[in-house]
Amino acid sequence: MVGVEGSCSAPRPYGTTPVAQIQRADPTTRRRLLAVFLVVLVVGGAVVWWLDRWFGDFTEEVAADPDQLVEKVEFLLGVFVLAFTVPLLLGAALIWRFGTRVVAAQRFPPPGTKVVRDTPVVSGAAARRRGEVLRVCAAAVAVGAIAVPLMLFQLIRSLGAAAP
Repeated sequence: MVGVEGSCSAPRPYGTTPVAQIQRADPTTRRRLLAVFLVVLVVGGAVVWWLDRWFGDFTEEVAADPDQLVEKVEFLLGVFVLAFTVPLLLGAALIWRFGTRVVAAQRFPPPGTKVVRDTPVVSGAAARRRGEVLRVCAAAVAVGAIAVPLMLFQLIRSLGAAAP
């Protein structure tokens, strides 16, 4: 409103509320997250290096005995399914649990949560919506983590049945 003193605040985007509270970042959590990231990076690099060597041996074995190709591919698929499905399901469970805590507390982030950067606290219906969105995302990740391996196993079985 022009001409009214004290009303010089910038307009807010639709659906936002003024920030009443900021949850401060926890430096210890930030350092731990960085350390975990670096460990995962090093271990991931070692796994890629090992898989590169292993695939060389795998192709030599298949070339020596092509009749075992389907069995070896099924085994390889099983290993990869476990390597990717288990972490996805664990992640989905953690996200579901976090979303449930948000809904119960009607506060985002929920009380007791350590954050790695300063985070505006959202409460009430907006926090509850965030919690519900987190739970929907967790359910979608869990469904995908189960459905994709099932489809891959079905594909391998159909390819094995079609092989001469």
